Amino acid sequence: MNARQFQSTTGTVLAITPVSETSHVVTWLTPDLGKLVTVAKGAYRPKSIFLGQYDLFYTCEVLFYRTKPAGMHIARECWTINSRTSLRQNWRAACAASYICDLASKNVVPYRNERNVFELTNRTLDFFTEVTPAPQVLLWYELALAGAIGLSPRLFTCPVCERPLVGKEHNIFSVKSGGLVCGKCSEAGRTQNKGKDAEDVPEYTIPVTPDIFSILRRWQNESSPRFAQTTKCTPSQMAVLSDILLSFLSFHAAPAPVSRAIA
Repeated sequence: MNARQFQSTTGTVLAITPVSETSHVVTWLTPDLGKLVTVAKGAYRPKSIFLGQYDLFYTCEVLFYRTKPAGMHIARECWTINSRTSLRQNWRAACAASYICDLASKNVVPYRNERNVFELTNRTLDFFTEVTPAPQVLLWYELALAGAIGLSPRLFTCPVCERPLVGKEHNIFSVKSGGLVCGKCSEAGRTQNKGKDAEDVPEYTIPVTPDIFSILRRWQNESSPRFAQTTKCTPSQMAVLSDILLSFLSFHAAPAPVSRAIA
């Protein structure tokens, strides 16, 4: 069988990198193939079939020649499904879109079913075409992405004693344990299940007040960014929420991209 196979999929453009005067590499997020990297040869030529068919944040149908299993493939054609052109008229929305695409790219891998991440990211990008996203929407996306890749922080039961959590307690967020530790365990100085092998890294905990407790749990149950858009957060609440989610993702998934500070 020929090592190069013809294949098609639906993909959302996460990144575009020039590799010559006329060609560039396109990184796609796909539901069935995870992160897909293709070379669009001659994309800048005047009569190229790629002209106007894809750009950052576009969702397209893409045809490509599959080469090595996890290598760089050769794009043959693509057709625009959703261009999200309004993102090019709102720089704040474009910055937010760039960040979630960067974050998704860091947390998906080639040839793994990433339908949950694909649908989450497209749903969020579509929302950005309607409104200028509030800063808390990006934090909601970070929490939702953690769930989409199977790394949801534990917000309903203590990871140490397995007891249901109550917001009125003096809970703390344990980055190492990946969730909220109940007041009883935190007061006793227990932040990690003894049955688990402790990693040789320092523990980092963040105090969680009832308001932060409520926001995190509500966001985790929301599949749409609309609720986060209307969540009223003070600067101090935003700082704590940002610290929790940044620390959690950096420890359990991938380090945050530099675009987080810009978005």
